[in-house]
Amino acid sequence: MPEVIEAPHEIITRKGHICFGCEEIYPKGTKMEVHVNKEDGEIYRLYLCKHCLEHWDEPWLDAMYYVDEGLSQGELKTFCNEYKGRTCEECKSRG
Repeated sequence: MPEVIEAPHEIITRKGHICFGCEEIYPKGTKMEVHVNKEDGEIYRLYLCKHCLEHWDEPWLDAMYYVDEGLSQGELKTFCNEYKGRTCEECKSRG
């Protein structure tokens, strides 16, 4: 189980990053939420776009997945597609 090193917070990126939830590449200057964690002695950062953040804590995600195991990169996109019937493009078009 990862240890939280810094509380999740919003940043404006100084370089491009891949969103952990949807695996889309976001350019420098994008607002994203960063999670800084430590697991097995390694510190790492996860970046989430605003669209994935909308779904990150939804109850349907907990019901469909074992929370203790955590999500793997890109799985949030898969769950949205399969269980909400919506693509990332549809979320983005909503604003």
